[in-house]
Amino acid sequence: MAGLAYVELKWTLKIGQDDKLRTGGASKRTAEVSPMPNKRKRHTPEFKAKVSLDAIKGMKTASELASQYQVHPVQISTWEKQAIEHLPEAFKRSGSTPQPPTEQALTAPLYEEIGRLKMELDWLKKVG
Repeated sequence: MAGLAYVELKWTLKIGQDDKLRTGGASKRTAEVSPMPNKRKRHTPEFKAKVSLDAIKGMKTASELASQYQVHPVQISTWEKQAIEHLPEAFKRSGSTPQPPTEQALTAPLYEEIGRLKMELDWLKKVG
């Protein structure tokens, strides 16, 4: 067998091929679930306000904002709708919302009643 040369072939996996090999070509949906699922992101109200304000301004698309803030575009549009919905509440007059009563306003009637009851008790002691 003259003329034949031994050639060594190297094979490297491409991204995603290891999943196909492990699952026998099945889709990723049936592949093994990772033992540690990702934790849910919790965003502060300040962050949500900032992102929704940028979305309302309209200077960038939802996709651009999503890549900038690392948030899904659907989430950005949801926050934008919520911000627009609740915007009128920010402009309500302070007089229209009832203020909670102060401690003095709560205790004054009680002290008056205590005084009346003491006077009644003293009067009953004198009469009886």
